Amino acid sequence: MRSSLERKYNIFFDAEYKKQFIDIEIKQTIEMDDTNLDEKMNKINNEFALAATLFIANQSENQSNFIRQTNIKEINDAVVQEEVLFVSRIAQEEAEVTRLRGDLVFANEAQRSRLNRRIRQRESQIRETTENSQEVIAENIGRNLINKSQARSDLIASQNVGLAESWARQTEASLTEAAALATAAGALVRINKTWIAILDNKTRAAHSSADSQEVSVNESFVVGGESLLMPRDPNGSPGNIINCRCISQNSVDTI
Repeated sequence: MRSSLERKYNIFFDAEYKKQFIDIEIKQTIEMDDTNLDEKMNKINNEFALAATLFIANQSENQSNFIRQTNIKEINDAVVQEEVLFVSRIAQEEAEVTRLRGDLVFANEAQRSRLNRRIRQRESQIRETTENSQEVIAENIGRNLINKSQARSDLIASQNVGLAESWARQTEASLTEAAALATAAGALVRINKTWIAILDNKTRAAHSSADSQEVSVNESFVVGGESLLMPRDPNGSPGNIINCRCISQNSVDTI
């Protein structure tokens, strides 16, 4: 799914794959000389595993609630839409019958026979459609929802895969900095992050403006006037996070 989304939306989750397209991968090596390095790395991995388990559980519940709520909204919207369209179609058919009756006034005998036949057919269709209004509306509602389902499924999949990637990058970097790793020079490892936008005509202006914005790992980016800890941050507004293709690029610093 991730590979498919990368190709479809130009999202580059994998560093090496991304580097082929936008040469932004930062290669840094810092010599470590921390006597407790193994212990600290084990602690980071264990904390990450626990956080990931909680993240997956919370996201599963959030998505279940989101899908249920939006399903209800989609159905209600489809019902209202199809009921309005049904009334409009009946009104159009009745207007056509009225027009045909008007034509009878100026028609000759042969024309009147054809017009009367068309009027009877139209009136029969109107009666049949009206008598079966619930079935007709229900069928149209089903068709309406099926047409929307694929695009909606793609959107939900893209958003959740992207969010998981952003969350993993943010959490890993935050835990690494909190471990207070020491370098051979006696400095502590600190991590910064940079907002990287895919700069093309699909990228919203606020995300293009945020490109190259750098903050420390636990600070938030300011994107479109909102504080976002990472791309697709669930705390952001839908217009600022849905279909986002940006990534957060971590880099190592020392103090």
